[in-house]
Amino acid sequence: MVFPASHAPSQTALLSPLSCPLLQATAAAVALLLALLASRLGLKPDHQSYAGTAEHMQQREVYLRQEMTRLLQEAELRRASQEAMLLSALQQWPFWTLAGATVLLAGLCRVARAMKAASYSCSE
Repeated sequence: MVFPASHAPSQTALLSPLSCPLLQATAAAVALLLALLASRLGLKPDHQSYAGTAEHMQQREVYLRQEMTRLLQEAELRRASQEAMLLSALQQWPFWTLAGATVLLAGLCRVARAMKAASYSCSE
């Protein structure tokens, strides 16, 4: 039930009927009556549906175990692939070290030439 904000009942007003002992007794009597009707009308547990549910749960367990195994295998393959990539990169370190040293040496030579040319032009 939705009330406009100005006409909304307070929480204590909503809870006060539940605190009445007569209403509590009535609610308990209705629950007892419904339980008696259910037992008289034959609404009892169906053992066949329990067996079907148990079988379904067993199939679900098998499926979940298979999925877990598949996911663990995928994770292992992914880890192995990452390890192979890292190993490959680590095996190439001498090449990249040499390439970096060459670039650094070329840069130092260029700076040295520029400094030499600048000092030569200043002496003239």
